[in-house]
Amino acid sequence: MPTNEYNTNTGAKLNPGETYTNAQGQSVTQGSNVISSANLAPVNPIPLASNIIPPVSTATVNADLQNGQNIAQANVDALNTQGQNSSTDIANLLSSLGGKGADTQQTYQNTGVTDLYNQVSDLNAQAKSLNLEAQAIPIQTQQNNQNTGATDAGVAPQTAGALRENALKALSLGQQYAIASGNYDKAKNYADQIINAKYDQIQADINAKQANLAALDKYQLTPAEEKLKTAQQALLTK
Repeated sequence: MPTNEYNTNTGAKLNPGETYTNAQGQSVTQGSNVISSANLAPVNPIPLASNIIPPVSTATVNADLQNGQNIAQANVDALNTQGQNSSTDIANLLSSLGGKGADTQQTYQNTGVTDLYNQVSDLNAQAKSLNLEAQAIPIQTQQNNQNTGATDAGVAPQTAGALRENALKALSLGQQYAIASGNYDKAKNYADQIINAKYDQIQADINAKQANLAALDKYQLTPAEEKLKTAQQALLTK
């Protein structure tokens, strides 16, 4: 029995091999552009697979958020502890720095700087005394020859001799001062190097810890940590 077939444009029944003109003006032979009655039979629908994601419990969400919050808080606590330790270290270092003056004096004493300083100071005082003595020699000579009948010409050699003796003392004193002053400068430079090597490092440690402490004061939670904190607070207020 022939299968009933229909024109796809008009819906009219067609005979096998029959040719017709479609809506586009093309000649079509029955069987090449027709729909069979078998094709019009109802088709059983294909059931869709179930792909529903099971809901996540509020307890699980809370636990995950709390865990993230705990990690963020632990980071903050660790930084706070670091900051407290830095503050304590700075206080101790500042205390050590406060002893620099006494330590410097002790180092000067141990390296002979103090003794050389006293020696230089004593020689300087002697030089000043000789200078004042030289200024007073003419007057002193005249005073010594008062009422002796000595003329100025007779007193002049005495004055010159006294000034010459004073100059020799000053020259010797100057040599001693130069030696002592050079020794003092060398000894002091050496002692200062010892002090600076110790306290410059302390100051550097203080500066580094202060910079680190300033950075900790500016610390804030990361965006992820802030998000976890906000979500947790929102759940707790429900």
